Amino acid sequence: MSDFELLREPVLGQAECTAVVDELLKLRLLWTARAGSLPFFTFGAASYLDGMKIRSHYSERAAACNPMLLERFGWLLERSRRAISARLGLQVDWFPRAALPGFHIYLAHDIFALPVASIHYDLQYRALDLSNIADVAVDEPVSFTLPVSLPAAGGGLNTWEKKFDREGEGSSISRADVAGIRPKRHPYHLGEMVLHSGHMLHQAAPAAFAHPDERRITLQGHGIRAGGRLYLYW
Repeated sequence: MSDFELLREPVLGQAECTAVVDELLKLRLLWTARAGSLPFFTFGAASYLDGMKIRSHYSERAAACNPMLLERFGWLLERSRRAISARLGLQVDWFPRAALPGFHIYLAHDIFALPVASIHYDLQYRALDLSNIADVAVDEPVSFTLPVSLPAAGGGLNTWEKKFDREGEGSSISRADVAGIRPKRHPYHLGEMVLHSGHMLHQAAPAAFAHPDERRITLQGHGIRAGGRLYLYW
Protein backbone atom coordinates (compact mmCIF):
# COMPACT_ATOMS: atom_id res chain seq x y z
CA MET A 1 0.00 0.00 0.00
CA SER A 2 1.49 3.33 -1.06
CA ASP A 3 1.53 6.41 1.17
CA PHE A 4 -1.31 7.95 -0.87
CA GLU A 5 -3.48 4.86 -1.42
CA LEU A 6 -6.87 4.43 0.25
CA LEU A 7 -8.83 1.17 0.12
CA ARG A 8 -12.42 0.31 1.05
CA GLU A 9 -13.89 -2.99 2.21
CA PRO A 10 -17.52 -3.75 3.22
CA VAL A 11 -17.61 -5.42 6.64
CA LEU A 12 -20.96 -4.83 8.39
CA GLY A 13 -24.61 -4.46 7.47
CA GLN A 14 -26.90 -1.77 8.88
CA ALA A 15 -28.39 -4.06 11.55
CA GLU A 16 -24.92 -5.13 12.68
CA CYS A 17 -23.79 -1.51 12.98
CA THR A 18 -26.85 -0.80 15.14
CA ALA A 19 -26.05 -3.81 17.33
CA VAL A 20 -22.51 -2.54 17.91
CA VAL A 21 -23.76 0.92 18.88
CA ASP A 22 -26.41 -0.52 21.21
CA GLU A 23 -23.76 -2.61 22.97
CA LEU A 24 -21.45 0.40 23.32
CA LEU A 25 -24.25 2.46 24.85
CA LYS A 26 -24.73 -0.23 27.50
CA LEU A 27 -21.05 0.26 28.40
CA ARG A 28 -21.31 4.06 28.67
CA LEU A 29 -19.80 4.18 32.16
CA LEU A 30 -16.63 2.52 30.82
CA TRP A 31 -15.93 5.09 28.11
CA THR A 32 -12.84 7.23 28.67
CA ALA A 33 -13.22 11.00 28.24
CA ARG A 34 -10.39 12.32 26.06
CA ALA A 35 -11.10 16.03 25.54
CA GLY A 36 -12.01 17.58 28.87
CA SER A 37 -15.55 18.95 28.73
CA LEU A 38 -16.00 18.09 25.03
CA PRO A 39 -17.92 14.85 24.33
CA PHE A 40 -15.11 12.86 22.72
CA PHE A 41 -14.48 9.40 24.20
CA THR A 42 -12.69 6.15 23.55
CA PHE A 43 -13.57 2.59 24.45
CA GLY A 44 -10.35 0.63 24.63
CA ALA A 45 -6.71 1.59 25.07
CA ALA A 46 -5.20 3.79 22.36
CA SER A 47 -1.44 3.89 21.84
CA TYR A 48 -1.47 7.49 20.61
CA LEU A 49 -3.21 8.60 23.81
CA ASP A 50 -1.97 6.10 26.38
CA GLY A 51 1.48 5.06 25.21
CA MET A 52 3.46 7.74 23.44
CA LYS A 53 5.01 9.00 26.68
CA ILE A 54 4.82 6.10 29.14
CA ARG A 55 4.83 2.66 27.51
CA SER A 56 4.01 0.85 30.76
CA HIS A 57 0.80 2.89 31.11
CA TYR A 58 -0.29 1.74 27.67
CA SER A 59 0.41 -1.89 28.54
CA GLU A 60 -1.61 -1.60 31.73
CA ARG A 61 -4.52 0.05 29.92
CA ALA A 62 -4.45 -2.61 27.20
CA ALA A 63 -4.48 -5.43 29.76
CA ALA A 64 -7.48 -3.83 31.46
CA CYS A 65 -9.49 -3.07 28.30
CA ASN A 66 -8.81 -6.07 26.06
CA PRO A 67 -10.90 -8.62 27.99
CA MET A 68 -14.04 -6.47 27.74
CA LEU A 69 -13.43 -5.81 24.04
CA LEU A 70 -13.12 -9.54 23.41
CA GLU A 71 -16.19 -10.38 25.50
CA ARG A 72 -18.50 -7.80 23.93
CA PHE A 73 -17.00 -7.28 20.47
CA GLY A 74 -14.94 -10.39 19.76
CA TRP A 75 -17.08 -11.21 16.72
CA LEU A 76 -16.52 -7.70 15.31
CA LEU A 77 -12.77 -7.86 15.86
CA GLU A 78 -12.58 -11.25 14.14
CA ARG A 79 -14.73 -10.04 11.24
CA SER A 80 -12.44 -7.02 10.85
CA ARG A 81 -9.29 -9.12 11.02
CA ARG A 82 -10.55 -11.41 8.27
CA ALA A 83 -11.65 -8.50 6.11
CA ILE A 84 -8.23 -6.86 6.33
CA SER A 85 -6.51 -10.16 5.56
CA ALA A 86 -8.67 -10.67 2.48
CA ARG A 87 -8.28 -7.09 1.24
CA LEU A 88 -4.50 -6.91 1.66
CA GLY A 89 -3.70 -10.54 0.90
CA LEU A 90 -1.74 -10.97 4.11
CA GLN A 91 -1.87 -13.22 7.16
CA VAL A 92 -3.24 -10.95 9.91
CA ASP A 93 -2.76 -11.49 13.66
CA TRP A 94 -3.06 -9.44 16.84
CA PHE A 95 0.09 -7.68 18.01
CA PRO A 96 1.21 -9.46 21.19
CA ARG A 97 0.67 -7.56 24.45
CA ALA A 98 -0.79 -4.55 22.66
CA ALA A 99 -4.25 -3.00 22.76
CA LEU A 100 -6.92 -4.49 20.52
CA PRO A 101 -8.68 -2.15 18.09
CA GLY A 102 -11.16 0.06 19.93
CA PHE A 103 -13.64 2.86 19.39
CA HIS A 104 -13.63 6.61 18.84
CA ILE A 105 -16.91 8.07 20.07
CA TYR A 106 -18.02 11.61 19.26
CA LEU A 107 -21.33 12.81 20.68
CA ALA A 108 -23.16 15.81 19.27
CA HIS A 109 -21.40 19.16 19.70
CA ASP A 110 -21.17 22.19 17.41
CA ILE A 111 -17.37 22.35 17.62
CA PHE A 112 -16.99 19.09 15.68
CA ALA A 113 -18.40 20.84 12.60
CA LEU A 114 -15.12 22.79 12.53
CA PRO A 115 -11.73 21.40 11.39
CA VAL A 116 -10.48 21.01 14.96
CA ALA A 117 -9.02 17.51 14.66
CA SER A 118 -5.26 17.21 14.36
CA ILE A 119 -3.58 16.81 10.98
CA HIS A 120 -1.22 13.90 11.48
CA TYR A 121 0.58 10.76 10.43
CA ASP A 122 -0.09 7.53 12.34
CA LEU A 123 3.24 6.77 13.99
CA GLN A 124 1.81 4.80 16.90
CA TYR A 125 4.22 1.94 16.19
CA ARG A 126 6.82 4.08 17.93
CA ALA A 127 5.00 3.34 21.19
CA LEU A 128 5.18 -0.44 20.75
CA ASP A 129 7.76 -2.82 22.17
CA LEU A 130 9.20 -4.23 18.95
CA SER A 131 12.14 -6.00 20.59
CA ASN A 132 10.62 -9.49 20.27
CA ILE A 133 9.23 -9.06 16.74
CA ALA A 134 11.53 -10.05 13.87
CA ASP A 135 11.73 -8.36 10.46
CA VAL A 136 9.55 -5.37 11.34
CA ALA A 137 8.80 -3.10 8.37
CA VAL A 138 8.11 0.29 9.96
CA ASP A 139 7.97 1.88 6.50
CA GLU A 140 4.70 0.08 5.72
CA PRO A 141 2.23 0.86 8.55
CA VAL A 142 -1.50 0.39 7.99
CA SER A 143 -4.41 2.21 9.62
CA PHE A 144 -8.11 1.40 9.41
CA THR A 145 -11.44 2.95 10.35
CA LEU A 146 -14.82 1.19 10.40
CA PRO A 147 -17.80 3.55 10.90
CA VAL A 148 -20.75 2.10 12.85
CA SER A 149 -22.65 5.35 13.49
CA LEU A 150 -22.61 8.65 11.58
CA PRO A 151 -24.63 11.86 11.82
CA ALA A 152 -27.12 12.53 9.03
CA ALA A 153 -24.66 14.99 7.47
CA GLY A 154 -22.07 12.22 7.28
CA GLY A 155 -18.44 11.91 8.28
CA GLY A 156 -15.18 11.19 6.58
CA LEU A 157 -11.44 11.53 6.30
CA ASN A 158 -9.40 14.43 4.95
CA THR A 159 -6.06 13.54 3.34
CA TRP A 160 -3.15 15.51 1.92
CA GLU A 161 -0.59 14.37 -0.62
CA LYS A 162 2.41 15.43 1.44
CA LYS A 163 5.22 12.91 1.41
CA PHE A 164 6.23 11.57 4.82
CA ASP A 165 9.78 12.46 5.86
CA ARG A 166 10.97 9.20 7.36
CA GLU A 167 14.12 10.78 8.78
CA GLY A 168 12.66 13.34 11.14
CA GLU A 169 8.92 13.83 10.77
CA GLY A 170 6.77 14.01 13.86
CA SER A 171 3.21 12.77 13.98
CA SER A 172 1.37 16.13 14.00
CA ILE A 173 1.58 18.76 11.26
CA SER A 174 0.64 22.41 11.62
CA ARG A 175 -1.98 23.87 9.35
CA ALA A 176 0.65 26.27 8.04
CA ASP A 177 2.64 23.30 6.70
CA VAL A 178 -0.24 22.27 4.42
CA ALA A 179 -1.57 25.74 3.60
CA GLY A 180 -0.77 25.33 -0.08
CA ILE A 181 -2.03 21.76 -0.42
CA ARG A 182 -5.72 21.13 -1.02
CA PRO A 183 -7.06 18.26 1.09
CA LYS A 184 -9.21 15.52 -0.38
CA ARG A 185 -12.30 14.44 1.55
CA HIS A 186 -13.16 10.74 1.58
CA PRO A 187 -16.72 10.17 2.84
CA TYR A 188 -17.39 7.33 5.24
CA HIS A 189 -20.20 4.82 4.75
CA LEU A 190 -21.70 2.77 7.55
CA GLY A 191 -20.17 -0.68 7.78
CA GLU A 192 -17.50 0.03 5.15
CA MET A 193 -13.90 -0.14 6.36
CA VAL A 194 -11.39 2.39 5.09
CA LEU A 195 -7.72 1.34 5.03
CA HIS A 196 -4.71 3.53 4.29
CA SER A 197 -1.03 3.84 4.97
CA GLY A 198 -0.18 5.24 8.38
CA HIS A 199 2.19 7.53 6.48
CA MET A 200 -0.72 9.18 4.67
CA LEU A 201 -1.24 12.64 6.13
CA HIS A 202 -4.83 12.78 7.34
CA GLN A 203 -7.43 14.31 9.64
CA ALA A 204 -10.87 13.33 10.88
CA ALA A 205 -13.09 15.45 8.65
CA PRO A 206 -15.49 17.88 10.36
CA ALA A 207 -18.87 16.35 11.21
CA ALA A 208 -21.98 18.48 11.69
CA PHE A 209 -24.57 17.19 14.15
CA ALA A 210 -28.16 18.21 13.41
CA HIS A 211 -29.70 16.50 16.45
CA PRO A 212 -28.41 15.93 20.01
CA ASP A 213 -28.86 12.15 19.73
CA GLU A 214 -26.57 11.81 16.69
CA ARG A 215 -23.17 10.15 17.10
CA ARG A 216 -19.99 9.55 15.14
CA ILE A 217 -18.60 6.18 16.23
CA THR A 218 -15.81 4.27 14.52
CA LEU A 219 -13.76 1.17 15.21
CA GLN A 220 -10.10 2.17 14.94
CA GLY A 221 -6.90 0.22 14.56
CA HIS A 222 -3.43 0.05 13.09
CA GLY A 223 -1.20 -2.62 11.65
CA ILE A 224 2.53 -3.17 11.39
CA ARG A 225 4.15 -5.66 9.02
CA ALA A 226 6.68 -8.19 10.27
CA GLY A 227 7.87 -11.47 8.81
CA GLY A 228 5.32 -11.39 6.02
CA ARG A 229 2.38 -10.85 8.40
CA LEU A 230 0.37 -7.86 9.51
CA TYR A 231 -0.05 -7.41 13.27
CA LEU A 232 -3.03 -5.34 14.40
CA TYR A 233 -3.26 -3.13 17.48
CA TRP A 234 -4.61 0.23 18.62
